[in-house]
Amino acid sequence: MKESLKRFFGTYGDLQVSLKSWFIFILASLILVDFVIVLNIPFVRPICGFLFFTTIPGLLIIYALRLGKIGTLKTGVMAVGLSLLFLIFAGLFFNGVYSVVGITNPLSVPYLLPSLSFALFLFAIVAYRLNKDDRPFVTIPNLPSLLNANGCLPLLLIPSLFPFLAIAGTYLMNTQQNNSLLVALFLLIPLYVVALVILQRRRDIAPVVFPVTIVLISSALLLTVGLTSNYLVGADVQGEYLVYQQVVSSQHWIFVSNVVASDTIGTSLLPAVYQLITGINGVYMFKLVFQLILSVTPLVVYIIARKYLTAIYAFLASFLFMAQLQFIVNIQSSMAEETALLFFALAFMVLLADDLKAQRKTLLFLSFATGAILTHYTTSGILILVLLIANGIAVAIAAYYRFARRDDARKLARPVITFTMIVILFAIYFLWYNQLAQATNVTGFLRVTVSHFSQLFILNSRNPGVLEAVGQNIVTLPQRVRDYTDDLLYVIIGIGVLVIFFKRETKLYGNRYAFLALASGILAVLWLVIPYLSVYGIARLLQLLLVLLAVPFFIGVFAILKKLKITRQRYLLSVVLLILLVQFACSSLLLDQAFGVPNSIVLNRSGTSWDEYYIYNQEVIAAQWLKNNAARTSTVAADGGGGLRLEVAQFQQSNVISFGAHNSSAAPYVYLSYANVLGNFSFVSVSNITHLTTQSGYTSGGQVSNQVASLLSAKSKIYDNGKSTIYT
Repeated sequence: MKESLKRFFGTYGDLQVSLKSWFIFILASLILVDFVIVLNIPFVRPICGFLFFTTIPGLLIIYALRLGKIGTLKTGVMAVGLSLLFLIFAGLFFNGVYSVVGITNPLSVPYLLPSLSFALFLFAIVAYRLNKDDRPFVTIPNLPSLLNANGCLPLLLIPSLFPFLAIAGTYLMNTQQNNSLLVALFLLIPLYVVALVILQRRRDIAPVVFPVTIVLISSALLLTVGLTSNYLVGADVQGEYLVYQQVVSSQHWIFVSNVVASDTIGTSLLPAVYQLITGINGVYMFKLVFQLILSVTPLVVYIIARKYLTAIYAFLASFLFMAQLQFIVNIQSSMAEETALLFFALAFMVLLADDLKAQRKTLLFLSFATGAILTHYTTSGILILVLLIANGIAVAIAAYYRFARRDDARKLARPVITFTMIVILFAIYFLWYNQLAQATNVTGFLRVTVSHFSQLFILNSRNPGVLEAVGQNIVTLPQRVRDYTDDLLYVIIGIGVLVIFFKRETKLYGNRYAFLALASGILAVLWLVIPYLSVYGIARLLQLLLVLLAVPFFIGVFAILKKLKITRQRYLLSVVLLILLVQFACSSLLLDQAFGVPNSIVLNRSGTSWDEYYIYNQEVIAAQWLKNNAARTSTVAADGGGGLRLEVAQFQQSNVISFGAHNSSAAPYVYLSYANVLGNFSFVSVSNITHLTTQSGYTSGGQVSNQVASLLSAKSKIYDNGKSTIYT
């Protein structure tokens, strides 16, 4: 069969495309997509609009910068990233220009589509003029032959089922509460990874298998949470979706002072541009379209790791990045953070690349870093901190070498990037958030951080995730296993960082990567130690830093086993696989499921996460009824979960008062969600000023009865639909 496939797929060779043919194809595609969008052809408009504007703008920019020789894989991920940046910056530019001349709906299709098309036409002209001497201009590989290289096409059949299993499994769970397909998916993914590792040792697997598998696994994992429920799952994402819908409704993006969701344009302007172009509306822009786009982020991690590791270990590095609780369960609770993660990874991929000239590298790095800044304030702040610490390390080492009178001090401790670039990034960050948006007061952040150093040695001053990392607040056996696995991961990564740092003078790693890895490790330690920083959550930080720290994990394993005089490849792979499999079982919450702990909102229809984040239609209907019938300035008392339901119904959030607030009894209305009514549970905000801890407290039984009883004592029921109740 393998020989038959080779003969069948190898009939045609690679396609050599001339510059003229490429230019005609781009123009024809542009015209065709424009007609499809204007005519609003069902099914065709969403698919063609999505594929065209997610790839072609980035490809045009790549060829306009004469970067056509950087490799197919790197070209692909950069094309996606640059396409997103094009839509952000072009949308921002045309939104501003048309607003200045008095147009009130600058993002409407009659204005936006011709403007984007004209900009792409200009990029095509520039690319044509700058590449006219290249012959052939583009070589398109024979895709079937490429996929079946070394007879590996059958290997791709299994992972190609993963996204379909995710879609079918979530549908089955949503309609029949049957999680069998989803459990099968969470079992098949690690089993397939093990199978690939075993096969790699016995035969040469075509290089294309690993990237394709990464994208298929990534998209499947993201879709399992994305397609759960008719509504979005999570807290921050509700506000982001609300602002995005407001932009679509007005067809105009504006700053809203002190509203962070408005000013992170990666989740307000960008999805609005996509919807107005493709016609894909509602929650599926976040639940489906963006998950497919952002599934390429682990592929960027693979590209970075491939520079320092063999293909199989680079693949496992990407799997390590995906096998995190933050990636599988939590990342979609903030679309801004998920989108910024892609720009964060692309920025460091460009910075570590050896096949880019200095000027183009600088331009691309600043572009992707700026994309991260405009998309998520914390992610971009971490990016700047990593660069500052890495450059500080370089300066310190250079000073030491100069003190030691080494002639090669400058060469051995060259900064990661110039301090001018860091100043530029910080200026953009400060201007955007502290001056224009006024959403994040940078000086205030620094002042609060310094003022809370007195809490340095108080363990409870940390985020709950940090407390779990040191063995606190652990109740169940799966939690204990997850805690031990995470701690082991941190230790191994720390060892790997030190090995890379002390071997930085070798050609394998180099100073730049060694300094960035050490800076990431130092930042992780600071996050654990400094109370105010840890509020962000160590799991969220680690997900970001694994872009740079995935490689040190493997270097750490190699160093430990070498010290134990274990050098055979099968033992190295066995240890790595064992850790990764346990990590995946814990992060996917499959281990919790096996022990009967219903922590996964994907696999269960009960439990704490389900009660807080799963939204029933009746709850939203009740919230909409309250919005339509209550006075605009009326306040309503609700718990944390109820507040999310009210936000989905576009209820003014400034009018929502938590059950635990001192003035909650003065609110004329009380909103009770499904968990309050039928489960007798309440999610309350617990703030301890002394210990700086802010978390969602989950109370039940008599506690919530006593808490809510005082609110309802002088009120009567005015609305009840079976799953949500309103009192006044």
